[in-house]
Amino acid sequence: MKPRHLRRNPVEWDIVEGCVMACFLGALLLLPFMALLYAPELLALLGR
Repeated sequence: MKPRHLRRNPVEWDIVEGCVMACFLGALLLLPFMALLYAPELLALLGR
């Protein structure tokens, strides 16, 4: 369900979708590294 004003510009909408997908993929790739960085703090909080 895309808004009507976005249907008229399929190329621009594809660019927006590409940027959104790239952001999500980048976040998913960074999650493991962030988990490794914050693992000691999280374990300390759970240990309490």
